Amino acid sequence: MPETEQTPKSSPIINEVKYSLKKLLAEVEEERQNSVLARELVDQAEMFGILKKNRRRSRGRNNRG
Repeated sequence: MPETEQTPKSSPIINEVKYSLKKLLAEVEEERQNSVLARELVDQAEMFGILKKNRRRSRGRNNRG
């Protein structure tokens, strides 16, 4: 079987840059910070809900007692 030589595909040529790299990286960092903050707020809300349920259960047990 003869070996065929494959030619590498050339990269597309960039004609225009619409966004600066500095600005894009700043936006990425901002999104990361916002997503972390959002996750923390959701986690806090979930923990508050769990603690609230546990308080109701423990108070109910003490009153029956």
